[in-house]
Amino acid sequence: MRVLIGPLNRVEGAVGRGLAGLDALCFDRAGADVDFEPATEPLEALWARLPAGWRPDCLIWWSPEYSLLPEGIDRCPVPSIAVLGDWNLGCWTTAPLLEAFDWVVTDRLGVLALRSQLGVPVDYWPAFSFDPAVHRPRPEIARDIDVLFVGNTNPDVQVERARWLGRLAALSSRHRVVLASGVYGEAYGELLARARIVWNRSIRGELNMRAYEAPAAGALLLMEEDNLEVRDLFADGASCALYGAANLETVIDRYLDDPARLARVAEAGRQRVQEQTYGRHLERLLAAARPLPRGPRPFAGLPAWRRDYWLGVHALCTADPRRLAAALTCLQRAAAASPDPTAVAPALGVVAALAAADAAPADRDYRLGVATRLLGAGLATHPDDVVTRAALAWLLGLGGAADDARRHWQTAHAQLGAGAPFPVDRVPLPFVFDRFRVEWERAAQAADLDARMGQFRPLLQARVAAELAALEEAADPARPDGSVAWLVESVRAWPGIGGNLQRLAERLEAAGDPAGAAAGFARVLEGNPFDRDARRAAVRLAAAQGEGETVARLLAEARDIAAAAPEQVDLVTDMEALAVPAGSLHS
Repeated sequence: MRVLIGPLNRVEGAVGRGLAGLDALCFDRAGADVDFEPATEPLEALWARLPAGWRPDCLIWWSPEYSLLPEGIDRCPVPSIAVLGDWNLGCWTTAPLLEAFDWVVTDRLGVLALRSQLGVPVDYWPAFSFDPAVHRPRPEIARDIDVLFVGNTNPDVQVERARWLGRLAALSSRHRVVLASGVYGEAYGELLARARIVWNRSIRGELNMRAYEAPAAGALLLMEEDNLEVRDLFADGASCALYGAANLETVIDRYLDDPARLARVAEAGRQRVQEQTYGRHLERLLAAARPLPRGPRPFAGLPAWRRDYWLGVHALCTADPRRLAAALTCLQRAAAASPDPTAVAPALGVVAALAAADAAPADRDYRLGVATRLLGAGLATHPDDVVTRAALAWLLGLGGAADDARRHWQTAHAQLGAGAPFPVDRVPLPFVFDRFRVEWERAAQAADLDARMGQFRPLLQARVAAELAALEEAADPARPDGSVAWLVESVRAWPGIGGNLQRLAERLEAAGDPAGAAAGFARVLEGNPFDRDARRAAVRLAAAQGEGETVARLLAEARDIAAAAPEQVDLVTDMEALAVPAGSLHS
């Protein structure tokens, strides 16, 4: 069976290297078997560049949530498969485009979340594996780390993980714990090879890459017990270790106190993953794809302008360096063909706003003006569009038009409070990977549009109230009462949006409410023990109130964190200085 797969570079990616032995060609912008630029070329251009006499039996599109999709993807002449990874971070704009494929494969939770949304089959397939050249035991390296975590520590994306990492850091007084991020390639492989235990926690209950890479490197995989896929491959106590909220520390202590058992289970885990290569996984996928029919593809049945709209909005929401040019092309086509061009105007306004961020100073004001006019044109025809109204308010504030911004924020607040309906396909501004974006993507998993609107509403309420708080603070910094009321409303709507928890604590302190401020900073630290600013503030407040025990606890936690994450070592020095007024350094 011949397969065309991409965007993948054979040289740089473990997936591409795993294609050895398969009749497969990779496509990508460069460094692949076939060069293809989805930002500017239709799918037919990819087909025109295939070697003479070679035609695939199917197309596999890897990680559409992160990649630009070309115009004409729904016209693919052979059965097409979308391999969906981080759907939780890209559901909103990716889901409509998935109906351009014949089959979607993803993790088990993704099947549950997306099957009811899509008009094409959605099934489970393990998309992750390891690279034998990198993830392997290295006998020349001592296993000098007792417990290792290496991975994403962004508390906005990994909302739950930060609390668990705080528990791991607390073990530093009796074990060598290392918490690392931003380590890749050979350095990552060497780090895994130094670990006795690798702690792992997936974001979607999936067997993520680390679930393969850690045991392949000879470490004991420590995985959450409620993972939906771990028992497909591993067995607790035989080839991995599982933990829960009640026994994390106990499980770690038990294995570290019994090195022979730890080594035995780790070796069994290493053996279990040897057959789980990318190549083997792809062989199983292709075997299942043999009877796959071509079509029907619901995306192809949408009006042409609607297809272009979703292609353009999806491009905006990727990190691709060509995203703005691709989005502009698609959205201009959509506006030209739409029976209501003002429905497309806000998305074009977002393109102009994002382009302004990268523009030279002389061009920035012009682009912001274009963005403002386009958002305003959409709002004039669709005054119920509270997403665009909030985006316009944010843009006006960015441009210094505080009074106009306030007027639109207040109108948005009233509309949201009244429960008025609004379109759910408009692009918010800003739309970076912060807590708002993560929760927006989570809300977009609701298949029913009314339910989706209902989940978008409190997110927007939290953002609007936080912005109104900022306006109050800017208008009269010496009078915190007005901003406190707005921040309380923001936190009640959705804590964590726009830094509302921390900002509320700061304003309560400014208002002369140290107890309320301390409770606020404690709440921030409960969600993210690694928040440096919140920990400093909590120590300062406790020291000022003479709460020696609280200061000592906060300092002890900071020392544990610094021992596990050396980049945090300066935090302890800062906190000790803040603790001096309370005489707590020797408590």
